[in-house]
Amino acid sequence: MLIIWPPGGKKNLAYCNFTFFICFYFYFLMVVHF
Repeated sequence: MLIIWPPGGKKNLAYCNFTFFICFYFYFLMVVHF
């Protein structure tokens, strides 16, 4: 699991991980469908 450390510190860590999860999910869907 890739952990992204935002410039704001640990308070934004959960948000960055959630965003990364969404991007990875869409990438997974693209790979599966195509």
